[in-house]
Amino acid sequence: MVALFKKDIFYILLLTFIIFISLTLLRGYFGDAIIACGRELHLPQAMLDGNILFKDIFGMYNPLGYQINTLLYLLFGNSITTLQFAGIVNSYFILIAIYCISRCFLESIYSFAISMVLFLHYICFSSGWSLRKN
Repeated sequence: MVALFKKDIFYILLLTFIIFISLTLLRGYFGDAIIACGRELHLPQAMLDGNILFKDIFGMYNPLGYQINTLLYLLFGNSITTLQFAGIVNSYFILIAIYCISRCFLESIYSFAISMVLFLHYICFSSGWSLRKN
């Protein structure tokens, strides 16, 4: 296991800063909930209304995601902003985990570069965060 050094803390803080800046600049460029069929929006609300998953509601995927979204709705309110914020936090932790895992095998600068390439490819330039306005 690799211990985190001052250089690693610097790169993690730099990743955090870049993510914060990109979220500020790209706010409003999220994907369309209607195109994504709204399953992650509708099923947790139906579960909060008392319906039972896989009995009253048809769910195509495993129940853990729906249950987590239901818990988030219960704690923070029924809003798409709740799920957007949960996705942002999840993406942040995945990016930091990628940095820490690659740091076990590579130098800090290479781990940072890999994290940035994956961040730019999957988060900034994916279909959900397109830079083009629709």
